[in-house]
Amino acid sequence: MTDNISKVLGSASYEAHWVHKSLLVKLIARGVLPCSNYTAQLEQRPERIEPPEWNMVFFVPDTCEKGLSFFEETVTMANTSGAPTIAVHDAAGRHEIPIKQQFEVEEEDEQFIVYGTLHKREKGHSDSLIV
Repeated sequence: MTDNISKVLGSASYEAHWVHKSLLVKLIARGVLPCSNYTAQLEQRPERIEPPEWNMVFFVPDTCEKGLSFFEETVTMANTSGAPTIAVHDAAGRHEIPIKQQFEVEEEDEQFIVYGTLHKREKGHSDSLIV
């Protein structure tokens, strides 16, 4: 038996940033799917405008396989108009996502997670394990 798959508007958290010193913008959607067999996708809307607008859609089968599923969807687009925001439509409505400058994103990306520390020794190395 095959499931029918429906396309519905989903929801996520969004961020956008300029790609280096170009006219390209990267849009990232992150979230959680309520069923492990659902999929998420950013789809470009049919309006011919720049920068393009996007729909956050979930593909939902008739049956739900229990278990949460995390997702991250990324699209890269041209923004030759220099617009300061990207519009995303989802189940909660329309969102204007501000486009961050590259240096703002780099500061966030330079965070580290400490998974454990080594015991302090009198001689030799004594550091944290950083990933």
